[in-house]
Parts: sequence; structure tokens; C-alpha cells
Amino acid sequence: MATIQRLNRDNSWAITLGNTTFLVDPWLTGREIDYFGWFNTQWHRESPLPPDSVPAYDWVIVTQQFPDHFHVETLLELKPGRMIVPPSVRGKAEKLFPDAMIESLDDPEDEFVAGGARIRRFRSTAMMPPHFDAYALYDGSETIFLAPHGYSFRSKQLEQLCQLPPVSLLLAPANYLRLPFFLGGTIMSGIAGLEKLLRDTNAASFVNSHDGDKHATGLVPVLSREIRYTPADFRKNEFLAERYREVGYEAVVLPG
Repeated sequence: MATIQRLNRDNSWAITLGNTTFLVDPWLTGREIDYFGWFNTQWHRESPLPPDSVPAYDWVIVTQQFPDHFHVETLLELKPGRMIVPPSVRGKAEKLFPDAMIESLDDPEDEFVAGGARIRRFRSTAMMPPHFDAYALYDGSETIFLAPHGYSFRSKQLEQLCQLPPVSLLLAPANYLRLPFFLGGTIMSGIAGLEKLLRDTNAASFVNSHDGDKHATGLVPVLSREIRYTPADFRKNEFLAERYREVGYEAVVLPG
């Protein structure tokens, strides 16, 4: 039996699986700045759960190298003792927390055992940056698939996913976000991408993630094209409506 709790309106979650609790991409204080403030600065419109109110946890999972996922200010407040991070930020994480246990999954075949749960990284299939990874978090009976920017599988990766327990929950965005090609092109592929990912993973349910409405200044929001979707849009789509789950700031038990 798994539980999930929202920590902000974007991509921060507390997930308990196999009697192990993970904080995913905690961003609970301050702003996120990409490179320079004039380039991209964002901050939450709705206040997240404060760091001193997060549930007790065993591990922090950082899914991407970008500052809205690897949010240093929040991490310094939380002072995690155990982290699972992308290889791209392992060195920085080790400098920030020299006494912490820090793991990264470098090989596509790697899986890491964290208490009663296991985690496997699914590398981005993008040919050009930015590269957005996904992660499978699973125990002996179910899998939660974390895809903060959506995901496109290669056939071998689908085979690897099929070897895991059934996907009970997909965490992925529903919004569409596109930047000019020189800034990465399509960052989130919208309802169509969400529906394809649901079919690929055969997930029993989904919660839309990384769709938070944020204040934004700088060059990136000026150049971006965004289409936002709401639960009302999911309910118009029979396939999505059957699988959509709404999760707020209280822990929700997922049907196993």
C-alpha cells in the first residue's frame, strides 16, 4: 500500500512505498533561478507546505538537475541525511552535504534498494539537451512512475518497465510548454503526451504534476508558449477521466 502527499502545487511530493518515505524534488522556499535572474526566475503563487511541516522521511529524491527540482535553498533547510540524485548533480550534493549518504544511478540497469522500496532511473531519450529523466519507484506489488517532464520510451526501456510490478500511479504533467528550439523546444507535451504515457505505462491512475501556476519573470517566460489544462479538461476525456486522481496537501492512500 502506497501513500502520496502534495508538498507544493508543482512537483514536490511525499511518497511512502514499502514502508519507506521519499521526498521528491522538494522546493518549499524562495525562488528558482535558471542561470541568471534576467533569464528565468519563478516562484510559487500558492504557498507550499513549509519545510518544518513536511512528514518524516527516509530519502530525498532529486529527479533532474534543474533548480526547480534540485532546489538548494530548500535542501539546506531540510538537511537530508540520505539522497538519490542524478549523476549530473552528485558532486554538488556531496559538497553541500558531506556527511550525507548520496546515491546516483549511473547505469540504465542499476536499481537502488531503499528500505522496502527500490528505485530505477530511466534515462532521457532526447538527442539534444535538455535531458529529462524519469524514475520508477517500486516494491513487490506496485510501481509509481515519476516523469516530471513526460517521457518517451525506447522499446528496451518499455521491456524493462514491463519487468517491474504493475504501474499503480503515473506522476506526469498535463500542460503543454514549448520554448524556442535553441532553448530546448518542447519541454512538456500536453494532454496528448500524457495520454500516450498513460498507455505506454498502462498506469491504473495518474496525478498531474509539475503543472503549478507560478509567477515568472525574465526572458524564458516571454519566449515560451504554454497551454494549461485543468481537471475539467481531464473529465472531458473519457480515457483520462477514468484514471485521474486529485491529491492535495493531505496524504492519500493509493489502491494497491
